[in-house]
Amino acid sequence: MKQFLFILLLFSVLKSIAQVNQAQVQPLDTVALKVTRIDKNPDQVTASFSRVRFRESALNQQQLSLQEYLNQLNGVFSLNANNYAQDLRISIRGFGARSAFGIRGIKLVVDGIPETTPDGQGQIDNLPLGIIDNIAVLRGSSSALYGNASGGVISVNTIDDFKKDFVEIGLTAGSYNMLQSQVTAGFKTEASRYVIHANQITTDGYRDQSGFENYLFNYRSFHDLSKNTQLNFQLNYANSPEAEDPGSLNAEAISTNRRQARDRNLLFETQEAVQQVKLGTSLEHQTGNWTFNGYGFYSYRDFEARLPFEFGGAIDLNRNYFGVGVNTTRVSKKEHLSFKQQLGIDYGYQNDARRRFENLEGERGTVTLNQNERFSGLGFFYLQDYEWKKWTVNAGVRYDINELSVSDEFESDGINNDDITINQFSLNAGAAYKLNDKNQFYATVSNSYETPVLSELSANPEDDGGFNQNLEAQQALNFEIGYRGKFKKLNLTSTLFYTFTTDDIVPFELQDFPDRTFFRNAGSSERLGTEIAAQYRFNPTWSAGLTYNFSYFTYQDYELPNGDFSGNNLPAIPRHLAQLMITYTKNSFNLTMSAQYRDQMFTDDANSTVEPEVIIGQLRGSYKFQLSGVSLTPFAGINNLFDQKYNDNIRINAFGGRYFEPAPGINTYAGLRVRF
Repeated sequence: MKQFLFILLLFSVLKSIAQVNQAQVQPLDTVALKVTRIDKNPDQVTASFSRVRFRESALNQQQLSLQEYLNQLNGVFSLNANNYAQDLRISIRGFGARSAFGIRGIKLVVDGIPETTPDGQGQIDNLPLGIIDNIAVLRGSSSALYGNASGGVISVNTIDDFKKDFVEIGLTAGSYNMLQSQVTAGFKTEASRYVIHANQITTDGYRDQSGFENYLFNYRSFHDLSKNTQLNFQLNYANSPEAEDPGSLNAEAISTNRRQARDRNLLFETQEAVQQVKLGTSLEHQTGNWTFNGYGFYSYRDFEARLPFEFGGAIDLNRNYFGVGVNTTRVSKKEHLSFKQQLGIDYGYQNDARRRFENLEGERGTVTLNQNERFSGLGFFYLQDYEWKKWTVNAGVRYDINELSVSDEFESDGINNDDITINQFSLNAGAAYKLNDKNQFYATVSNSYETPVLSELSANPEDDGGFNQNLEAQQALNFEIGYRGKFKKLNLTSTLFYTFTTDDIVPFELQDFPDRTFFRNAGSSERLGTEIAAQYRFNPTWSAGLTYNFSYFTYQDYELPNGDFSGNNLPAIPRHLAQLMITYTKNSFNLTMSAQYRDQMFTDDANSTVEPEVIIGQLRGSYKFQLSGVSLTPFAGINNLFDQKYNDNIRINAFGGRYFEPAPGINTYAGLRVRF
């Protein structure tokens, strides 16, 4: 029934808009894509990608969660936008869907610097949402480019250019006592540009014990040392002193009170606190046909959390990680042939000092675990691109050496030191053919791998120190074919893909250790899917965008003592996912309506429980006007426009049927941005 309603809504809106006078569609953005490492224009990419620019459209967004941006990108699915203690769960073709917290299986790059740690963990509590300029997503296995945990790549780029100096102040208020304030400034000299951004946000959250408080500062500078040399710096600081976790509920508890927190989460006062600082620099130098790129960064993260159990339920984690990378690219041209080749090295090192204590109903008790966990990753890669007449052909190879170790500092229960080495070859090959300037076909084959992250390895079902030696790296092989087309008013992309994985890493809970998440390998899976995106501009006033994803993801070989799950669907991934967005822009007024159709999802590997299908709507608008040389933009929005009762997150394989985290009902926000 809800599929029919969604299709009816799409048809009726498009039919009414189609009656408006027609006009030419705006040209595609031909800015070179850097997410592919070798810069290239979109029609030269031999793999699936999405790219959306947000500099203007973000003016009327709440800017509370990265989900607001990702929903506009084809092939990306996210859950858990309202539990700020667990982070947004992002998945691309099923990679990342298993995450109990943070981001897994997907490489996250922010302003050219890796945000994902060497072991494959990612977090976005330090992401400056207010200054995002564009996001590019590379879908499918990409380890030949980025190494570990590259089932997909998300490249977030903040504002790096502007016409003149400015200062912008923003204030936003919303439901559940949400209050946000922002200040952004940009100024330039003859050879340098500077962007400074500060943000503060507080909210009580929709559910009991779901409050959140965050302070963020971001600095970037760009310096032209010469005509051919640019040096960039960035500094990011985030402080989230409180992010409460209301926990997950079973269906019976939700039917009683959707807004309640789980009783054990209240008892143990579950929450997290994070401080993080990140320093980064990058250099680009061109000489003749050669381009040299280098980057380096250091990040420190201080993390404390309380979980809803006593033994080991209080966590204290100090993480230091840094990385460096260099690559050189050579471009040569001869008649109709253009040849690009890139040789590079990436190195990353991570040291987690992890301690666990008793959680005595919110008070820290005696230590139960004390160990240092280290991950060192060294990758060598070679990439090449050929362009000959209407053909583009590329190939890449990468070899990664990953060394993992743990030193047990808690000797009262014995010494549990472990060392693991995971070496990996990664390959990719692709080709694109241009029928003409407006139509291209492409195909690619690639593989990826994903090591268990340190926190997953340290979650040992044996309940002692060291690593879970039974947990293996996940492997994937991806095939895809696709089409891109530009017509008079329509831009269209379509992809068909098949991915085969082995040793899928999945979360689970044990009856003997309730509320603790462990991880195991799940044999193999097959993932068959389609990704379609269409943008249609009726005239300069009206435009529409539609994305659709079909995901038939099943386990092929997965047998446990308590059941054979072979043939079952992968949980927490809808088979059908569609997003419709209608935009009206005239003069300085902007109005956007969106509706997402999310098919039903299974909550566990046994496929015993289903999260129903839902249509999630949003309406937002803004109006920009000038007053004495000052730009003022009031804006407002309505989330969950149709007041649907659905769950914002699925905790996969949770014990006792506690799979669900309810989403807010209809809620609103409004604010004002002032630019000088």
